Amino acid sequence: MSKDTKNIIISHKLENGLIVDIIDKCRLIAGDRWYVKIICQTTGSYDAVKCKTLLTDEEYGAFREKYPNGEIVFKYDKERNFVDDGEKEKVLQELIDQIADSNLGYMAKQSFADNLLDKTVEEFIQEFTVRKEMGLLKRDEDVEEPDDFSACFK
Repeated sequence: MSKDTKNIIISHKLENGLIVDIIDKCRLIAGDRWYVKIICQTTGSYDAVKCKTLLTDEEYGAFREKYPNGEIVFKYDKERNFVDDGEKEKVLQELIDQIADSNLGYMAKQSFADNLLDKTVEEFIQEFTVRKEMGLLKRDEDVEEPDDFSACFK
């Protein structure tokens, strides 16, 4: 019925080292009507030294598990619903232009990259604290043991 498209339309490498990808997530919803959606995904590397100053050792270990390879990602989307087939490309380009005109300049600043890490760490600490209080963290003493202990008695 509907054909989803999930491809990167534009990719920018910003001066501050961040990579911004604009991803097409449009899909046909009814007859000649489209759900026009793009995702702006910003990917950056975090500085392990700076992270260690912001987090405790326990938090840092969990942070590295959640954000492997030293990468953090920030996403937001823009969308329009029930767009006529003849207008789809125009609306898609308008959404891309909105991001390029209003966001890329701001995202290219070093302060944005720094704030991205700070905000990610802040949100992570809140999540970590809640998970810890609820007892949802895997503790080191939680060792996976085999169901069969017969090997211990040989």
